[in-house]
Amino acid sequence: MTKTNIQEKFRKDYSPYPFDLNSVDLHFDFAPKECLVTSKLKFTKKVETDANQDLILDGEDLELVSLALGGVKLSRSSYHEKDNQLIIPDVPDNFTLTIIVKIKPHKNTTLNGLYLSNHKYCTQCEAEGFRRITYYPDRPDVLSCFSTYIEADKKAFPYLLSNGELVEQGDLDNDRHFAKWSDPHLKPSYLFALVAGDFDLLSDKFVTASGNDVALEIYVDRGKLDQCDFAMQSLIESMRWDEQTYGLEYDLNRYMIVAIGDFNMGTMENKGLNVFNTAYVLANDKTATDSDFQGVEAVIGHEYFHNWTGNRVTCRDWFQLSLKEGLTVFREQQFSGDMNSIAIQRIDDVKTLRAFQFPEDAGPMSHPIRPDSYIEMNNFYTHTVYIKGAEVIRMIETILGPDKFNEGVRHYLKKHDGQAVTCEDFVVAMEEVSNKDLTQFRHWYEQAGTPELNIKHSLDSERGRWQIEIEQSCAPTPGQPNKTAFYIPLKLALIDEQGQALPLHGLQSNDDVQLELSESGTEVVVMLSDQRHVIYMDNVHVAPVPSILRGFSAPVNLSYPFYLDECLHLLAHDDDPYVCWQTNQQIIKSVVDALLSASERDEQTVQKLVQPLVESRRVFLAKLKEDPAFYALQLELPSLSYLMESYRPIPIAELLEIWPMVQSAVAIALEPELMDALDLAQEQLKQEPSERQVQSSWRRVFNTVCQTLAYSKTMAALQQICDFYARYDNMTIRQRLLCIISHYYPEHARNYLDDFYDAWQDEELVVDKWFSIQATQGDDSCYEQILELLEHPDFQMTNPNKVRSLIGSFARANPAQFHHHSGRGYSFIAKQVIRLNKTNPQLAARLCGAFNGWRSLDCKERQKLIKSQLEIILATENLSADVFEIANKALQ
Repeated sequence: MTKTNIQEKFRKDYSPYPFDLNSVDLHFDFAPKECLVTSKLKFTKKVETDANQDLILDGEDLELVSLALGGVKLSRSSYHEKDNQLIIPDVPDNFTLTIIVKIKPHKNTTLNGLYLSNHKYCTQCEAEGFRRITYYPDRPDVLSCFSTYIEADKKAFPYLLSNGELVEQGDLDNDRHFAKWSDPHLKPSYLFALVAGDFDLLSDKFVTASGNDVALEIYVDRGKLDQCDFAMQSLIESMRWDEQTYGLEYDLNRYMIVAIGDFNMGTMENKGLNVFNTAYVLANDKTATDSDFQGVEAVIGHEYFHNWTGNRVTCRDWFQLSLKEGLTVFREQQFSGDMNSIAIQRIDDVKTLRAFQFPEDAGPMSHPIRPDSYIEMNNFYTHTVYIKGAEVIRMIETILGPDKFNEGVRHYLKKHDGQAVTCEDFVVAMEEVSNKDLTQFRHWYEQAGTPELNIKHSLDSERGRWQIEIEQSCAPTPGQPNKTAFYIPLKLALIDEQGQALPLHGLQSNDDVQLELSESGTEVVVMLSDQRHVIYMDNVHVAPVPSILRGFSAPVNLSYPFYLDECLHLLAHDDDPYVCWQTNQQIIKSVVDALLSASERDEQTVQKLVQPLVESRRVFLAKLKEDPAFYALQLELPSLSYLMESYRPIPIAELLEIWPMVQSAVAIALEPELMDALDLAQEQLKQEPSERQVQSSWRRVFNTVCQTLAYSKTMAALQQICDFYARYDNMTIRQRLLCIISHYYPEHARNYLDDFYDAWQDEELVVDKWFSIQATQGDDSCYEQILELLEHPDFQMTNPNKVRSLIGSFARANPAQFHHHSGRGYSFIAKQVIRLNKTNPQLAARLCGAFNGWRSLDCKERQKLIKSQLEIILATENLSADVFEIANKALQ
């Protein structure tokens, strides 16, 4: 692909579609090797539209059979095709356009539009997949009511599903049958869905708050019905939670979920007919981990919540994607916290943000949550749009308060029901209910990058004045060299020498910065609006320890002199879970920093420098009974991939050397306490099964302790872990133990890997775990192992889950081998990107993103190796726009 083939789209160029689309009637006639699609579109020219306006429809990979306007077939000279658009001049003010096209779903490897997956037809239309089904104004601001008629072979495709309500079904000649669906709600084309296939069906019902019965249906592959109960329970909980929290009821008589094995995205919120990746539906105790269960619950909630925040009110254009996704991710996080642990959910949210979004903000793909331009929209389904977008929504909730925020959401939905709107419309709705001016807050929608807060505090003992200085800055990002000050809600508390939170009623500022005290008076939200603020309090004679950024109140980095005594004081006394977790992370980083600076790294030096880490973990181990899930989380050491993101530039070679030293030293020093914790966890796991959350907490303790013991790489630890592998059949424990054996004792892993595969080879999602474990094995045998696994009969390059589990895991979660000094890891990923570019450009582009952080490495030789692979990718013939955009921006 040459640069002349690439067209960049800009938000500033938006203009409304010149026609109203009054109704859409679709007819799908499935034959073995093709599908005939007939669409009848009723258009009305808008009053403000120019009389000579052409009708322009989008279309890709379509075979046009016929075109009729007002029942009259158009000659070939009456229209023309250009740049994947069908253009019809001289159309009347009101007309019906009938289009017949032929498509070949079985040849559609992109998994966008209508395609065949495991003998089932299904669709993926977001963002621009509907144009691969028929010619259409495929943009989110064109809303219409759809009716859909489907006919197919009855034996091969007994279920024919689409959006809305089933209005008619019956048999046809030649062993065929039909179904007709009608959706009474206005929707854009990206929310259209069709599924035809043979499934097992789990049915239930939900009675809404106003008394309406809703049929709930989950469709899965034959033989998988026993893995659907939790998904159904999660759906019911989601519906109940949305009613209780936001007062939002479901608006159709049927809600369907279909699980599909070949799916580029995780899930899709099509109106009334959600299409899910099997990974987010199928789960039981034998096949799924606790993390899998939480993923199913969260994602089912997310897609259900889209019924209002995304479907009833949708986006005007794709630059506004965070309007629906940021808000819905925030609602999903609220739901998951309420269903499980609010504290751990918040920390997990922050870990995800820091591991994926902060690097994105610091890299070549940096963009605001509302981007100003894109080449390929699929590349902007990003961590920035989704999870930073959710943090922006959370800040609005902090600024307004929970009650006003909920009122604002309801006002926004009522005001814009049935409309396609913008991020600005959402912010205005929040201003209308709160009477707050969010003008400066809008910079979060406009500016890319992660703000940094530089914080210093001091005590003037003679005056009895304690003060804290806060300065904000934001590094330049592509296209934005200079940043305007953000409006940042910073939550703050002060812990005195007795470990008590100080009353903050006397807190003052040198300017007009807004200070909002909590009801208890011991926590304040400082509304930062300038580059620098000074806040102080008098009658303070002993310096308190500040608890900063409580609850992670804003998506920012902190530059603050974390002293060890302050960190230990916060760990002992702070009641904010996030601050306790972050303080723990800071202790870990300070130990690594000390080793990076050490002139010697012998065993004695390492043991001495890791002592703060050891002592803090002794405290966590002693508190396991108080809150097993939280203190297991505290006990965990971060992955090397996560730790790397704390450094710019990344000292990759030194971290690869140092981190195993730290892990081993901690394991050896804590062995007696770890063995006691292991006994405690086993005792708890022997108890009669109680709530899933309780059992999950102790499994987390058990797994974390086993992994920590394995850091020592002693044969005694290996023997114990192997014994546990034989004893426990729960997937959460078994998978982690297999991972531990494979990663820390690779020479002993083969028999266990073979045993695991033999037991689970008929469960695709479990086989995906098996691939991932081997792809993240850090020793040098991993590379040859992956090459062999590419030829494994269960690996399919056409299945995104398989690609993500093997190739994606290697690129994203195996820094030792991806960054191998020879450059073979880079070359391997580049080859897979080029290979996937031919069949699934969207998946190829995601994989290419693994190279985005190359400039942050401290090794020029590694930078040179990655740069050469990006150049090879860009030189590829027929390179897709998806991959071009990622690779080209990485090199700019």
